[in-house]
Amino acid sequence: MTIKERLGWKILSWRKGEHANGRVGLPSAAKDAKTVCIILPANFDDFDIVRTILPDILIRLAYAQTTIWVRDNFRSWLIINESCSIMSYDPTEATRLGLPDTDTLKHIRSKEFDLLLDLSLNPELYIAALVKEARAEMKVALAHPNTMDMYNLLVESDSQDQGRRLMALLNYL
Repeated sequence: MTIKERLGWKILSWRKGEHANGRVGLPSAAKDAKTVCIILPANFDDFDIVRTILPDILIRLAYAQTTIWVRDNFRSWLIINESCSIMSYDPTEATRLGLPDTDTLKHIRSKEFDLLLDLSLNPELYIAALVKEARAEMKVALAHPNTMDMYNLLVESDSQDQGRRLMALLNYL
């Protein structure tokens, strides 16, 4: 990890964010969610894996109004249904520390969600900052030491296969 990334993670841990109200009951974390935010990874290799599983996630969230945050240049790769809205982000417009610019942060703070799903397979500073600033009652992601304090539900998987790790998260929806 570079010094810039270490500094960015440290600053992100100091930022005050909307912290969810404790742990949740399992197995269906998304059962009562009416508004859902899904944040897709900025890394293309991870995005390519996630987009194949996204239709299964959207089927499980069919009853909810879903907002998908996707990197601007990956937007055309998505196949979604009519109940989804798409918001774009662009990591090339990040601050010097790799954090989202003020306008992007203001935009993600502008709406409140019942559930936020971070589908990043590997933690990314830019995405973590979006998650930290998002207002959501419940935040769900794959477990990673850098992001432990940002989520209510962390799904652990020992599998080395990224698709299986993502499917483990899907089991809790």
